[in-house]
Amino acid sequence: MCIISELKTKAQMKRMDTYQSNEGGKGLVGFILLLLAKQLQGQGPICDDYIRVYRNTVVQAFVMEKLTINCTVGFCNDLPQVTWCKLDQHSCNPVIQTTHIQTQWNYLTSNSGISILHFTNPSIDDAGLYRCSVNTDQSIIISHSITVIVNDCQAEFSVSDDCWWSAPISGSVTVSCGNQPASGA
Repeated sequence: MCIISELKTKAQMKRMDTYQSNEGGKGLVGFILLLLAKQLQGQGPICDDYIRVYRNTVVQAFVMEKLTINCTVGFCNDLPQVTWCKLDQHSCNPVIQTTHIQTQWNYLTSNSGISILHFTNPSIDDAGLYRCSVNTDQSIIISHSITVIVNDCQAEFSVSDDCWWSAPISGSVTVSCGNQPASGA
């Protein structure tokens, strides 16, 4: 067994024999012995870095409305480098911070936090799939994709019962009054 190779003393081997004869709760006892063996070897408790972004996450906003997307990160030692990228057809292009797009880090605990990607004035071009990733000493961890939808908001206001105007926020205004003329008139 893998655990036996990690145990050093006869007392630890005897504990292993007790573990093997214990039919009920083998998994829990084995896990506790593995933790004990790691701590006796000076490796400390088992710890894994992680990213938590739920599958099929969708975030929606309107043009020129603030938008944020989050990536929860857990780490064992030092805070790893967290990066964001936007997927295109063939690759994931790094998101570059500008006055329009900023990143922020908020600690949750001493070993976890949230990386936030802020869009101050999103445009239709900001729509797409985004991912966060962390680069640790042992590996690179990549999140599930976050779908960002940016809607070009349509504003419509009534001036009177038969007169109104509507326009996309980023476009021109169309004013209509009364009934629409019949085609061919």
